[in-house]
Amino acid sequence: MIGGFLFSSDYTYMAESQVRLPLLHVEPLSLSYRQREITPVLKKGPQTQLLTLRNEMEADFTLGDQLRLITIGGYHRTAFEDRAGSLDGYVVGAGLGSPIRRELPRLEWFVVAGGYPARTRGPAPGVARL
Repeated sequence: MIGGFLFSSDYTYMAESQVRLPLLHVEPLSLSYRQREITPVLKKGPQTQLLTLRNEMEADFTLGDQLRLITIGGYHRTAFEDRAGSLDGYVVGAGLGSPIRRELPRLEWFVVAGGYPARTRGPAPGVARL
């Protein structure tokens, strides 16, 4: 997806990519890997920088015809735009949703909540700590 409708006037546009890789689907369990990147293209200064990177594993357990249990664990990294450095951390979450089916349903829903049990604030790549 490429766009810039809701973003700051500092950007020419934003590029977003997402890959979802199903790893296992044996009823009632499914496992998948997801990677998502958001990269802005700035009007001034360096033209592109990776702003956000998310790597997540998701495990789903179907509880019935209408409900599934969702668990997520992963790693998120966000680079600062206005100064050198980044914020990164591990994330865990859980929730409920409609079951995953082979055919596309008319309505698919899910709700997931979680937090960051471990966060770090890192320097920019190539910046020496003195």
